[in-house]
Amino acid sequence: MKAHFSRNVIPHVAVFLVIGTGLFLTRGWPPETALFPEVGCVVVLLVTLISLIGELFRGGGTKERPDGWVSSQRSEDRSLERAPLIFGWLAALLVGVWALGYEFAAVAFVFFYMKTTGKQSWKISILFTVFSFLFLFSVFRLLLGVIWPHGALWEMFGL
Repeated sequence: MKAHFSRNVIPHVAVFLVIGTGLFLTRGWPPETALFPEVGCVVVLLVTLISLIGELFRGGGTKERPDGWVSSQRSEDRSLERAPLIFGWLAALLVGVWALGYEFAAVAFVFFYMKTTGKQSWKISILFTVFSFLFLFSVFRLLLGVIWPHGALWEMFGL
């Protein structure tokens, strides 16, 4: 196997260096403070490393698909069309966090996103909503002891 260097390697190396720097900067932090960023950095570093190795040994240029078919047509990339929708959802999540608090807004976000944009069934949407609530509650409230502040509407109505 021979490594092939292409310009697709540059973003991998950049991410690796930035996340590696972040991991390096957590040296000397108290363990309870450094745990979350260190775990996140290690995971991203491993995924980036695997992707980098794959990119190096895959090579650059137009590649043949496993079935031997090579496309000369441009793929239908709709990411620019979807970007405003995604930013709209993120803005709605932020407004929801401000108004309702993180716990309620995150769970409502999961449900409404899966039901509308994801076009999932009621069963799947409710199932993922319940699992996301259980995950958030068990990790933040039970394991870490984090109690998220209530939103502005809760305070406005004195709840």
